[in-house]
Amino acid sequence: MTARLSPTRFHRRLRDTLAAQEPGLFRWYSSDAYEAERVDRMRLELLRSSYRMSPERHERPHRLARDAAGALEVDAPIALYQLHSTAQANAGLCFAPGEVHIVLSGPLVAALDDAELAALFGHELAHHRLLTLDDGAYRVASDLIEASATHDSAGAAFVAAALRNRRWTEVYADRGAAIAGGGIAPAIGCLVKLATGLAEVSTADYLAQAREVVARLADAEPTERDDATHPETAVRAVALELWQARGDDAEPEIAQLVEGAVALETLDVVQQSDVADATRRLLDRVLAPAWMRSDAALAHARRFFPDYAWAAPGEIAAPASLADYVSYVLLDFAVVDPSLGEVALAHVLTVAAELALRDPVAALARKELKLTASAIAEHEQRAPSLFARAAEDGAP
Repeated sequence: MTARLSPTRFHRRLRDTLAAQEPGLFRWYSSDAYEAERVDRMRLELLRSSYRMSPERHERPHRLARDAAGALEVDAPIALYQLHSTAQANAGLCFAPGEVHIVLSGPLVAALDDAELAALFGHELAHHRLLTLDDGAYRVASDLIEASATHDSAGAAFVAAALRNRRWTEVYADRGAAIAGGGIAPAIGCLVKLATGLAEVSTADYLAQAREVVARLADAEPTERDDATHPETAVRAVALELWQARGDDAEPEIAQLVEGAVALETLDVVQQSDVADATRRLLDRVLAPAWMRSDAALAHARRFFPDYAWAAPGEIAAPASLADYVSYVLLDFAVVDPSLGEVALAHVLTVAAELALRDPVAALARKELKLTASAIAEHEQRAPSLFARAAEDGAP
């Protein structure tokens, strides 16, 4: 089961995107100087704000933490701390390479049974595991995006990426909780007890409730999915259930729960990169026929990407929520070069049909080009002969 605990696609893409887009900052957050300063601050704050629990006087939590570490194959010394004067039940990891520092607050040790406490430690140890993978690259990406998001001049894409990174990291760590606790029931029981403060909870009852919340959330308008109404505990519980049932194959469905629909107005840095890649592949498909690669069409493609050079098209996988955007991009190439004539629209309609966007593009053509439905249908019927003639004539 441990082998199934791997970084999510979002984590991998965030790491790769930041390393490519911010190489200087990535190097700084990877440096020994930065890491030494960060760890020194962390150690001092731990000593000032908490009580260090010795293995001799606090045998049960240390034993369960060691068991959880074994389940997750984390081989590092573990130190446990209890925060001063904090009634709210919670736990957190203070990361240091080669060491595990887990901080508890509130009456967690007494409130959780053995399986739930093991799940809690598994959650925090999963954080440690993620931050140590790939020579600390995921730790670097997390520190970089958090620092960038809190800067006064932070762009919306960095703020959105930091929020999504936190959500995905909790989803990932919940999987560690399930591994250490021996199943999702202790992991969800721990999660609900921390959220509610109840001494006894029913995992089955809460999962039924969480499924209902998530089902209603799927029908909500995007404006109803803001931070104030986002049911984090419900989403995490359902995401964990999906992962237990289908493993990494469930990730696209989990992404819908964690991130919601992709919207141009709220793209994070990872989504911006993904949409850019999908757009480049879309341009490659639209310009696949040599006769479509006129000077005007290529010039328009370079308005999207100044370095654009046509390449054999790969698979196009634009999110369904971006259908309007893709439709407008397609229609642009139907009209950008008048010398192409009606063959350009016929080609665009063919590509739209391949992408299951025939109706949106046709509706857009009726609206923007003032074409009738019969005129559009005629273009589609004549497409093969138009393409054959264009191939014979060659590129304009």
